[in-house]
Amino acid sequence: MAKSVTIYCDESGNTGANYVDKQQPFYVLAGWAVPKSAIAAASTVVERARQQYSRQSRELKVAAFTRGESAKNGLLALFDTLLGLDCVPLFLAAEKRYCVAGKIVETFLDPPTNPKMRNGITWDTDAKQEIANLLHDGLSDATLNRFAESYRDPTPAAFAASLRTIIRAVRRHVSTELAAALEGSAANTAKIAKAEAAIAFWGAVDKSLNLPVLISFLMTVERLGREGALQPTKLVHDEQGAYQDAYKKVFTHFRRDASGKVVWPNGAVLYAALKHIPQFEIATSHSQPLIQAADVLAGTVNYLLRQAALNIKASPIDMALSRMVVHAMLTSSPRTTWMVASNSLLRAIGRTYVAPAMKHRGSASQIQPAAHSEGEAPLLPGSPGATTAQGQLAPPRRYDFRPPFYGVVGTHHPGLMVLHEDGRNAAVVLFTRRQQANWLRTAHKWSEPQTVMRFRSARELVQLVAMLEAVQPYTNRLVIDGKHHLDLRATVAGLRQSLVRVFRLTATGLVRTVLTRHRIRGERVLSMLAADGTYVAVRHQSGRLYRGKTRAAVIAALKRGGK
Repeated sequence: MAKSVTIYCDESGNTGANYVDKQQPFYVLAGWAVPKSAIAAASTVVERARQQYSRQSRELKVAAFTRGESAKNGLLALFDTLLGLDCVPLFLAAEKRYCVAGKIVETFLDPPTNPKMRNGITWDTDAKQEIANLLHDGLSDATLNRFAESYRDPTPAAFAASLRTIIRAVRRHVSTELAAALEGSAANTAKIAKAEAAIAFWGAVDKSLNLPVLISFLMTVERLGREGALQPTKLVHDEQGAYQDAYKKVFTHFRRDASGKVVWPNGAVLYAALKHIPQFEIATSHSQPLIQAADVLAGTVNYLLRQAALNIKASPIDMALSRMVVHAMLTSSPRTTWMVASNSLLRAIGRTYVAPAMKHRGSASQIQPAAHSEGEAPLLPGSPGATTAQGQLAPPRRYDFRPPFYGVVGTHHPGLMVLHEDGRNAAVVLFTRRQQANWLRTAHKWSEPQTVMRFRSARELVQLVAMLEAVQPYTNRLVIDGKHHLDLRATVAGLRQSLVRVFRLTATGLVRTVLTRHRIRGERVLSMLAADGTYVAVRHQSGRLYRGKTRAAVIAALKRGGK
């Protein structure tokens, strides 16, 4: 049975509605779930630490432990003691710069105010996170700050000026396709400003990071209660000045008699009501040692994130402190933490804390750059000349699929035929011309009648992928036109990735900027940003492909008739 716990929480990096702050780049809300039987002992431990490391102060702060390695040993000892009392650390961390980028996506790529977008983007959290990462990496602090200021004081003029600045910067530094998508909201900045100005449900806290992080923290605790990992009896938060009345209203709102929940694709859950947090209190940290412990935890998480973001090599004691944080980040059940962070920060955390730990344990050989990703293809990839710290990325080996394809399919048991050479070397065969497929259908002796099936449209290509997957137990060879020998599993994975990308581009509306229709000398032509960052143009009639680094380059090559 889950232990009855009281949760004491506090924050670090609170700058209110000031999102982009170089001195405080992260906002962390952290807490300790303390068993009822351990409250007295845990409070005594924290008070002893205050007397030892911060005697002149009324309360214990993380700054008392970050003045040297010796003091950090005291911090590690404090955490180890609290863990030994079965106290459970909880935290949510938000990278403020990334949150501003995410708010740009929510504001200017919203279907009701951007006719270029479609409703599919509302639920495609992967798409929105991908775009937020592009903006986080590509926009300057000045551009992000200008948007943050317009968001704090939303007026039509401020939003319009901010959007123009964002579009110019995105076109120059990020993606012309994304810039074109953002332009779709330019005619509706007054409507957007009016909607943002009308948001005043909770008061001043509405425009801060504090509100969404608090709600996420409450949902994390509620989930732990519903899953039976903890049995919360009360949540005690440090005093919050101007925001604390709003905090109480938020809790009261979610304590309503309601049911249901929303599960987002990234695993986050929003419950309609809090059923497992009976009480919410505001208390002063100087009178409650366990709130001080929460403050120290929040400050430690903030410190470790800053060290990683600055690429500062972790000392042995920092590595020891990071174990609790990294372990919580990597554990999905029960989930005790949540990170709202850019991919660049997550990679920095991996470089700073995870990779050295694995190397120390003799597992460095396992830390290799991924040669092939099984995940979804990017909707708006970077340029093909992108580089890493190790130099320019090697271009992927590829076979360009140029529909239509033709395959020999059984009439009684629909499926692609698998050929065997002398009873060995099984392979599935496709052709790019119907005549070749017809020749194979008539020249080979089959066990049942065969027909030739064409695969050209998106729907037909989806069917082709399914048929290729069905023959994988019998062969891993795919032969096209008798001369292109391909790895069947890798080919199927690549095809599925490309098709999923097309469907997501269509569902979100991004296809309207990624794909462009042209008419050249009376012929219909399509050009498209490919998943690897190159551009492809295709002639409608012949299906001939042209590939290059820019859309203008491939159209020019097509006009010349060159490769």
